[in-house]
Amino acid sequence: MEGKTNSASGTFLLSQSIGGGKTHNLITLGLLAKYPKYRKQVMADFFKPGDLGAVAVVAFSGRKTSKPFGIWGEIAEQLNRKTAFNEFYSPLKPPDPNKWVELLRGEPVLILLDKLPPYFEAARAVAVGKTYLDRLTEIALANLLAAVNNNKLFRAYLVITNLPWNPTRLEQRKGRIHRIGQLRPEVLICNMRYRGSVEDRIHQLLSERMVNI
Repeated sequence: MEGKTNSASGTFLLSQSIGGGKTHNLITLGLLAKYPKYRKQVMADFFKPGDLGAVAVVAFSGRKTSKPFGIWGEIAEQLNRKTAFNEFYSPLKPPDPNKWVELLRGEPVLILLDKLPPYFEAARAVAVGKTYLDRLTEIALANLLAAVNNNKLFRAYLVITNLPWNPTRLEQRKGRIHRIGQLRPEVLICNMRYRGSVEDRIHQLLSERMVNI
């Protein structure tokens, strides 16, 4: 988050098994981002914090399945910019990448999305015109990923947890982050897990499967 360039933004995928500490990691990250005074105390042993001030933090849990204006409305509301997305509430429709850029442009911002599968499960039953809320949410999040990774934002970060252990879907989501035409030559995608755990073995097997696809 203390990037040295004006386009220092990015997306992080946090993958761990149930009970692996994903939510606790997000809470810690959010507190360190929001309250600079804790950074030296917590991080002194492995990182020297710079002069980055307080970061605006948005946190959404997929357990919140009754948000009438979708995930995009919740993000806008937490940033105190709910009216910026007024055109996407009635009827519900996903903001495009440029609208996400307009919403997130300005001060540094950290967006934490946790436990999305329950939200998508509930959204499959919510009809919106001729489609369903889960499809609109997929488009909205894909556009959010595009906005955060298109080099137009300064210090905008997105962290997503609870990715499926399905190699095809994992690769599809990686592809939405590592996009054709981006300015950065490399994109680093980290799947965090405990060494020697069952999850570590599953990740190894999935990686071997991807080589053969």
